[in-house]
Amino acid sequence: MTNRYFKVDLGRYGAELTIGTVNKEFVEYWNDKPPEELVDHLQAVNWSDNSAEDTDSPPMIDDFDTSWSEVDDFEHLFAPAASGSYEVVEVEITPGAEFSCGELVWANPDEHRYSEDKYTELGESVRYDHENFLYGREAYTSEPTEDVLASLSEDQELCPVLVYASVEKGCFGEVVIQTTGSDFDPELFSVGTVETDLDELIETCWYDGAEVIINQDNISTDSRDTNVLVGYINPEWHGESTDFAADTELLRELLLDFYPA
Repeated sequence: MTNRYFKVDLGRYGAELTIGTVNKEFVEYWNDKPPEELVDHLQAVNWSDNSAEDTDSPPMIDDFDTSWSEVDDFEHLFAPAASGSYEVVEVEITPGAEFSCGELVWANPDEHRYSEDKYTELGESVRYDHENFLYGREAYTSEPTEDVLASLSEDQELCPVLVYASVEKGCFGEVVIQTTGSDFDPELFSVGTVETDLDELIETCWYDGAEVIINQDNISTDSRDTNVLVGYINPEWHGESTDFAADTELLRELLLDFYPA
């Protein structure tokens, strides 16, 4: 049976989100202040606008300030929101393109221009809501309560962090799915997400038990809003991306549950 191909636009809304370690004094200073004041301060730091900075604020890292985008030792994502919808359209692949290891690529890249399309759309797109979640990787902050502190290992401490989300609208990337002649089935499409206090964002996509690679070559977005908070992360509870890698036992178990043989 002839293979068929479907392009999935992952959504029109999302965010660039960072979570990174900052000084405890920075968190304590901003914890009870209005978020919009912290946004103004961070944007002033980002653009080196000394006149707009809060001069009473402790520095973010050690004894200096830096752009929020550099404060990202826990997370740095540019991804569509899991709360949105996605659009699917069948495509015909361009001669010279092939589906390999979960993505559409040029068989001989040197023979094609970067701007050349690997496919042509066929017909109208169909919209679906994101409803199937293979996993949700937790990256929440915690209040430094007695119970939370008691949950830490002897060599662990709560990490003071800055969480920053630049809310965006536009194109956040796409995946191409290959079927063996069948229609696209939304029940076979699932996503893995990162759950944070500010948003839940998509980091991986799966179809019929196999990962499909998100292509962000043609992303284009406009900033719409900014959300920010300070708090603490318990490293014991933070879900690392490596915990959900395709070769882990955890991921294999999740795939068997979602895509039973």
